Amino acid sequence: MADNEWNVATLKEYLEEKIRLQDKAVTVALLSAEKAVAIADNNAEKWRDNANEWRGAMGDREEKFVQKEHLNPMLQGLQKEVDELKTFVNQSTGKTMGYDKFWGYLVAAAGSGGVAAWIINKVTQ
Repeated sequence: MADNEWNVATLKEYLEEKIRLQDKAVTVALLSAEKAVAIADNNAEKWRDNANEWRGAMGDREEKFVQKEHLNPMLQGLQKEVDELKTFVNQSTGKTMGYDKFWGYLVAAAGSGGVAAWIINKVTQ
């Protein structure tokens, strides 16, 4: 039969072959789509499990945080102690500076007295 001789039987055979190939292609596409959907469902389930685990971990972490109503009194107590220490250091520093000045004046007076005695000793000789 020549390539361009068509009749009802050859046309029927040709169309049936095309339909069979098309059915096969559709079947393969549907199987691939079903497989892809199964994989996507599996991945989505894993993601949900991970998200739930993450949420649980964040909840556990937040439970370990100090509550504001417990923290504020502690901070106020610490601030009071710091203020008292600042006051003590400032008062101690003032006293220390006073002692330092006193000793400085005393040493200067003793040194001046020693120099004056030496000068008098030299002048009277």
